[in-house]
Amino acid sequence: FDAQGRLREANQVARRLLGLAADDDALAAARDGWFCSGDLQPLPDHLNPIHHVSSSGLAIRDAQLLWRRPSGQPVTLVMDLAPVPGARPGDAFEVQAVISNQVDTAELSSQISKLMSDTAHHRHLLNLVFDNVDSGIALMEQDDRLALWNRPFERIWGYRPAAGEAPATTDELLARVPWDFTAVQRASFEAAVAGARESFEPVSFEVDSVSTYLHVYTCRLAGGRRLWALRDLTEPRRLSRELEAATEQVKADRNLLQLVFANVEAGLMVCDQEGRVLACNPVFSRMWDLAPGWTDGHPRLTEMEGWFRRYFTPDTAHDYEVRLARLAAQNAAGVIEMRTADGRVLGLYTAPLGNGGRLYSFRDFTAQRRLEESLAVRNEELARALDEQERMLEQLAEADRLKSEFLANTSHELRTPLNSILGYLGLIIDGLYQDEQELTQFARTAHRSADHLLAVINDLLDIARIESGRMEVHPEPVPVCLAIEEIIATVRPQLAAKNLGLLVPEPDLELLAMADPARLRQVLLNVIGNAVKFTSVGGIDITHGVDADQVWIQVRDSGIGIAASKQAAIFDKFVQADGSMARAYGGAGLGLAITHSLLELMGGRITVTSDGPGEGTLVRIELPRA
Repeated sequence: FDAQGRLREANQVARRLLGLAADDDALAAARDGWFCSGDLQPLPDHLNPIHHVSSSGLAIRDAQLLWRRPSGQPVTLVMDLAPVPGARPGDAFEVQAVISNQVDTAELSSQISKLMSDTAHHRHLLNLVFDNVDSGIALMEQDDRLALWNRPFERIWGYRPAAGEAPATTDELLARVPWDFTAVQRASFEAAVAGARESFEPVSFEVDSVSTYLHVYTCRLAGGRRLWALRDLTEPRRLSRELEAATEQVKADRNLLQLVFANVEAGLMVCDQEGRVLACNPVFSRMWDLAPGWTDGHPRLTEMEGWFRRYFTPDTAHDYEVRLARLAAQNAAGVIEMRTADGRVLGLYTAPLGNGGRLYSFRDFTAQRRLEESLAVRNEELARALDEQERMLEQLAEADRLKSEFLANTSHELRTPLNSILGYLGLIIDGLYQDEQELTQFARTAHRSADHLLAVINDLLDIARIESGRMEVHPEPVPVCLAIEEIIATVRPQLAAKNLGLLVPEPDLELLAMADPARLRQVLLNVIGNAVKFTSVGGIDITHGVDADQVWIQVRDSGIGIAASKQAAIFDKFVQADGSMARAYGGAGLGLAITHSLLELMGGRITVTSDGPGEGTLVRIELPRA
């Protein structure tokens, strides 16, 4: 039979048993005959013994088969089936059949059919296993030539003969070894193979090339055949080496982790998913005053509530426990700042671990917080100092401006009356007057200028005495109305010249204030004189009265008024509400500053209010009641 199961040759006895004619053309008629089952239907390929031998290359002895002759007559035959040598591995074999007997028993035919079916099935399974094991298997014939091998052998050895090429011998296989041996490795391998070929006992050895690692097993079979089994351990060995390297790395990492765990600044505690304490580092034990080895029994966190609470007040301990329980329930990480009862500040970071456990990391921030608080206080002090410095610089700048303005105003105030005095005295000395009346007028004008110059000098002297603390006052009961009348008499010519109205209260000689008489007149002259000087239209209203133990005097005018932004500085030295006022109205800007200081020395005070420019001004003087 050929590899496809078609009958190609048959002798005369076989022709007779198969029901074929004696001529050669009768072979074609064999296509009308076939191996069949009990119902005379052709056997499927996987049960057909010809196909079985052709595909497997294994012989079948004394097979009882049912054959359907071309005439349709069934006959039971006893046959030996064997592959014809010369087929290439993996290709089908031609099959030689020897018909040795004839049995006409239907029962025997049935048994043979079943046996063939089982054998074919098992052979199919064996082929599947043979080609899919992880070892390369090869069978060498007595002549030391390959007879059978599986696909793993082809892959491991790199052996795949061309079509029509005879199977290789052991020497030919050695000549085409695919592995990158060193010279020493090749010599060792060839010696092992040579020894295995001569040995009658099973032999195993290893092939360790530069890039390949194999385990070789060989044994002699009956009939002089030899079985070779190759197992490629390259990948397992690589994985084993990687595992060893990884294990060493894990050990190194573990040692490093233990070193870090023991020496890190934070207090660390690790718990399992049941809340049992697995480990803690020395910092943690010192932080919470715990004895060495306290974790040996793996206590639960719930057993440590008393230990935890003794460091906190009841309220804070409960709050921390609730927050920790919430983080654990959410399987979340979080940071909690804790303050112990003894004032320590601790930062707790807690996070879930991959195995269901939890890490607790405590850091003592007490020194850091104290430093931060100290820095915050110092920063506040520095900010205040900078603000104060800035304010002082502004004050110095303002004082410098006022000084310059004061010097300009004072020089003007001194130079103007002095020029007037010198001018009129020069006219008098040179006799440049028409008559005695004009001479008297010149003398009086020079005298008024001298009085004005004296007043400016007196103001400067008063400021100097006040600044040096040498200003003295001698308070005594003074009738307020008389002091007011005396000043009104002084300024009445100016009132008349400016056509200003004046309202004064009824005299009350019993209204007495404790004051230095001369200094009180100086204060009233300054206040009432300012009202007259800075009022062009309208008039002046003077009132007085008593509030408890204070005597008050109020001077209200309808003059130029004072802007709200200028009122706070009105009592500073060298200040007028507007720099242009000095040019328009004259004066050195010392009057209210002197007035304010004199009233303080006498136990009184002065206030100024105004609704703004053009709205007039109200000045209130308060003195102790006599």
